[in-house]
Amino acid sequence: GAMPNGDRVLEISRLALIDEGVLGDELDFDITYASNFIQSAASCGDTFEGVAVAASMYHKEKVRAFLGPYCASEFEAVAKMCSFWNIPAISYMPTSTAVSDRNIYKTLARLSSKNTNSIAKAVIRMVEHYGWRKVKWSFLEKSFQRKELEV
Repeated sequence: GAMPNGDRVLEISRLALIDEGVLGDELDFDITYASNFIQSAASCGDTFEGVAVAASMYHKEKVRAFLGPYCASEFEAVAKMCSFWNIPAISYMPTSTAVSDRNIYKTLARLSSKNTNSIAKAVIRMVEHYGWRKVKWSFLEKSFQRKELEV
């Protein structure tokens, strides 16, 4: 589940959103790197580290909405937890029909787009709409280093 060159991709996306006027003085992202490591297998879905990170973020950091994780099997588990906690679970890679049962996935929303800039714009608009002041994105790199993007 690692994003190759994730930090560079995020910075390029951030700069493109600034150029397009989506980000600016009132809303910008600061990319920071967490110091804690998560030991697990390298393949997406093999270990469910995203589920563990989501549970930790909910309980310890009081996160109240989730966008992802990317891996379908991990998203299914996180979306079930979100339904139990009654908070939004937002899928940005809706490729699986496994999360279609609204009786189980009661707080699920889906984003669908042809490119990541469109997804980024949708997320920015959602942040603006709800007036959120703190947004964190957590993902794993090949080194198993947890990286965070925080507003």
